[in-house]
Amino acid sequence: MKEIITGRIFIISAPSGTGKSSLLRALIKKKGRNMKLSISYTTRKIRSHEKDKKNYFFINMKKFQNMINNNDFLEYASVFGNYYGTSKKFVIKNIRLGYDILLEIDWQGAQRVLKKIPSSRSIFILPPCKETLQKRLLSRNQDDKSTISLRMQNVAQDIKNGLKYHYIVINDNFELALEELHHIICSEHLRSREQILKNYNLIHEFFLQDDVRDKLY
Repeated sequence: MKEIITGRIFIISAPSGTGKSSLLRALIKKKGRNMKLSISYTTRKIRSHEKDKKNYFFINMKKFQNMINNNDFLEYASVFGNYYGTSKKFVIKNIRLGYDILLEIDWQGAQRVLKKIPSSRSIFILPPCKETLQKRLLSRNQDDKSTISLRMQNVAQDIKNGLKYHYIVINDNFELALEELHHIICSEHLRSREQILKNYNLIHEFFLQDDVRDKLY
């Protein structure tokens, strides 16, 4: 008999400055009773407005390497010279408890997660235009000009990879983008596979001795 896992993994990626983090915080706050945001581990230096264990788990490279060696990451990647990783224990534990897990990771991490857990769904967030993206990067005062220039150079490749995602949301109107994100998650739970798992006892009555879950895999 297979384990019933009703929690889902949703991968959310976007070029820096698209508003991804703000959207996810709002989604958790307004709609997220059964959602949890996975907090990544990183070797990046903490910024003045950030808090350890809230925005990221800030660790040094030695500890990060130890976590790699211990197979603690569901995925990890190097981005702009810093390492980022997703806790495998956190994700597996919470989807087994029925929570949807939101992974705020880049396309490299997304590929690794989708390979390991194909039932995951990927959502790519686009800015309304290139000019708006550059203005957002400048206005948040988090990076120097050379880093912003490097980020802008990588946008085309990011978007090229993002076109392979299951869903695309354009963050031009914040509230509309927020609703679209929520609708995507809701629609995934209305798929027949999810409804069968959710209503297993009801449907099992019609299969008598058969285990309907075996027909899903």
